[in-house]
Amino acid sequence: MVCKGHGFFCLWRPPPLRMLRWQALVDDSLQREMVVNAQHNSDKAYGMVPATPQAAPGHASDLSDTGRPLPNAAVDSAADMRRALLEAGRTEFANYGFDGARLERIVAKVGCAKRMLYYYFGNKKDVYLAVIAQCYSDIRASEEQLNLDALPPLQALHALAQKSFEYHEQNQEFTRLVLQENFQGAQLLGQVSNTELLRKAALEPVERILQRGVAQGVFRADVTAVDVHYLISALSSFRVDHAATWNSLLQVDLLGDTLRTRHLHLLLDQLSRLVRQP
Repeated sequence: MVCKGHGFFCLWRPPPLRMLRWQALVDDSLQREMVVNAQHNSDKAYGMVPATPQAAPGHASDLSDTGRPLPNAAVDSAADMRRALLEAGRTEFANYGFDGARLERIVAKVGCAKRMLYYYFGNKKDVYLAVIAQCYSDIRASEEQLNLDALPPLQALHALAQKSFEYHEQNQEFTRLVLQENFQGAQLLGQVSNTELLRKAALEPVERILQRGVAQGVFRADVTAVDVHYLISALSSFRVDHAATWNSLLQVDLLGDTLRTRHLHLLLDQLSRLVRQP
């Protein structure tokens, strides 16, 4: 940008990304030091030796500038900020896609400086990848709470299917993000660092259930985890993804209570028919 004033021209350039990240580090270090002082009534000076950028809570960012662990309040504050940014990012990317999303709207919703977003994640693509990874981690975490290995095989599959059915209904931004990724050929999803872990978390619990069912003589041996995952995902997500068009064109409320109960029973019935011995 060229500006004119006082009879001469001057050239102004925006600060490079590394400078924005450094400023974010300083801001974060100040906030953490204030918590330390408030809780420990310490009068030490602010030594600005920032934590490593993008360090996750529980690692380097859990240490004060002296190397001592930060109090729980500071760690919780950092975790809360990161989670708030992820949730705002999920809404932004689900509504506008990667190209249309704006980091300014994300930080405005959270109420923090844009520098904090750079500190916790990096650039726009880094934010998006973190959002995608968190969404898939969340649905797998919700399934882990079911303790599937302790249930009889068919009951375990039904519990897993119902959890997926409910999760898609209650987290419609997740289904829109998945659609957005498919529109783009899943080019960015392949860059998520823990893709292999997410794949295993989706399929391995189903594989264990099927193996137990076959061993007990109640399941067919030719049904795979991919078959089960496909059936559950299809009947759980379609009703959410297409609710608006079905309601407008066919005047059918896929998310209404009547069809909700009917389609949940349909899912469980089809799942039983798929896996049971003839």
